[in-house]
Amino acid sequence: MNRGFLAILPLALGVLAYGLAFGVLAAEAGFSPLGVGVMGIAVFAGSAQIAAVDQFLTTGTVLGAAFAVVPLLKDLSWPWRLLALQGSTDENFGLTLAARQADPSGGGRYLLGTIFGLMGAWLLGTVAGALLGAALPGLERVGIG
Repeated sequence: MNRGFLAILPLALGVLAYGLAFGVLAAEAGFSPLGVGVMGIAVFAGSAQIAAVDQFLTTGTVLGAAFAVVPLLKDLSWPWRLLALQGSTDENFGLTLAARQADPSGGGRYLLGTIFGLMGAWLLGTVAGALLGAALPGLERVGIG
């Protein structure tokens, strides 16, 4: 898990900056920092589309796409699998697949490390942005909004 967390950190910095900007805009729209944080966890998606398309191309079925990522997660318990499915994004799923080519034993735990890195950066950025946006009202007057 640590390897995945460390490998995703360069991408997490970009996510942090993007989250900060999003948090400021969310605060201006009336979202509380808590609301922004909860939304950041609940709406965290991405790579499921890539896996679904790949599975659809190879099997021709949509049902198979739902299970495309299951072999990658076989070393995880069901609660961790659910978190992995919720937290997979294009970036961390792609990084995990690349790492798995170098070390086929890697998989679910590596993916979880990348999820904690990205989700942590996203939550930190969005909540910090929401706090900043709430503290600096009227940003539209200076061209930020």
